[in-house]
Amino acid sequence: MSNGFLLGGWTPHHPSQGYLTISSIFSTCIFGRLMRRGVPTPDYSELAVAAVGQQFALLSQASGMIELLTYNCMNLIGLGKGVVSVFPALSMEVAMSLCIAICVGLSAVSDRHFSYIALISAFAILAAEGTCFLVGLELS
Repeated sequence: MSNGFLLGGWTPHHPSQGYLTISSIFSTCIFGRLMRRGVPTPDYSELAVAAVGQQFALLSQASGMIELLTYNCMNLIGLGKGVVSVFPALSMEVAMSLCIAICVGLSAVSDRHFSYIALISAFAILAAEGTCFLVGLELS
């Protein structure tokens, strides 16, 4: 663990880089320890016990779940605001409900079909950006 502290210091350009270095080294050690024990894909409780011990595993697991919930809620709010800015006729509640319905629908799609959907979406984004670029060239 001391190597993580030596590598991970504060830098003026990226202040959080040191914390990320420590976290990634610590996570690598935990995953390595669990793989040596024969646990190739640990769940949150196994990771928490291996990382902080049995006494603090529940606290660690709870904070991880709260972090995931917060991250998902904030992404949903961001998606809702983005949809409302594109379609101002929609209310925020309708936009968020629409995003939830799309996410639930996409979670039912198999990985192979989801990769095709992602590929089509990538091409759609490139087409939209290309259109904006060409319109910008015509205006100048």
